[in-house]
Amino acid sequence: MAAGAVRIALDTWVVPRWVPAAGGQLTLLNSLVLTGSEPVLVDTGPSLADGLPSTGARLSVGRLPSAEALSLDGGDEAAWSVVDPGDVRWVVLTSDHSCHAGALMEVLAACPLALVVAAPAVAARLLAAHPGLTGRVRPAAPGRPLPVHGRALLPIEAGPDVLGLADPQAGLLWAADAFAAPVPARVLDPAELPEWDWAGALREYAAASPCHAGSGAAQAAALAAGWPGPKAPELVVPAHGPLLRGRLVAEAAAVHGAPFAAPVLRAAGP
Repeated sequence: MAAGAVRIALDTWVVPRWVPAAGGQLTLLNSLVLTGSEPVLVDTGPSLADGLPSTGARLSVGRLPSAEALSLDGGDEAAWSVVDPGDVRWVVLTSDHSCHAGALMEVLAACPLALVVAAPAVAARLLAAHPGLTGRVRPAAPGRPLPVHGRALLPIEAGPDVLGLADPQAGLLWAADAFAAPVPARVLDPAELPEWDWAGALREYAAASPCHAGSGAAQAAALAAGWPGPKAPELVVPAHGPLLRGRLVAEAAAVHGAPFAAPVLRAAGP
C-alpha cells in the first residue's frame, strides 16, 4: 500500500506510517483525521529530527521538533491533502510519547486555530514546558464530550495519561495503544492478508512489547468500559495496529478479555 491518507468512513481518514520492527515485521504509527466543520487531528505522529521514534519514549517537550510534521511516510502532506491545516480546530493526543506527539509544535505552528486536548497530566506537562501554549491546551474530562461542532466525540481514559476517543454516532473508536500488532507488509486491513495469523500477532505483541507489555489488556478493558454505546464499535482504529471491523472487533476484545457489549459479542440469554 502506498503512503497517504486513507478514507475509512464518512469524513474519516487514517494517515498510516510503517516503520521497521523485529523479525522483518512493520509497526504502524497511525494518525486520524476527522473532517467536517471543525476538523480534528488525533495524534501528530513522530518527529524525524532524531531518527526512528521509540513507541515508549516520552516527548521531550522542552525542545521544538524540526520534523516533517506528520511522518516517516510524508504524512504531513497526506493529512493536509484532506484538510487545510488552517481549518484544523482540534488536536487530540493519545499521550505525550514521541510516536503520538513528536511533531506537536510543528503541527500547532501549521494549525494556528487548533486547540490541544490531552490527558490532564499531559496537558500540565505541555503547559509547564511551553507557557506560550496557555489558552491552546485543554485537559480532557473523560466521559464528557468535546465541544466539537457536528461530532459527538467522547474522550475515554484508556490508562494513566492515555486517551482513547469514541465517536458513537459513527460507531468509531480510536483505541490508543490497545489492540497493537505488527504487520508483515504495508497493509491497514488484515483481510488483505488472509493467511496471516492476526490474532496470534496481537497476543504476541501484547505479551512482548517493551512499551505495551501488560498495558494492552488494561487499555482494552478501559476502552470497553468507557465505550458509550449499547453495541460494540463498528470500526476500531488502533494507534499501532491495523484497522478492525466487524468480527475482528470481537476477536480483538476476546484476545484481551475485554468485550465491548454483551448484545453484540454474546448470544442473549433467556
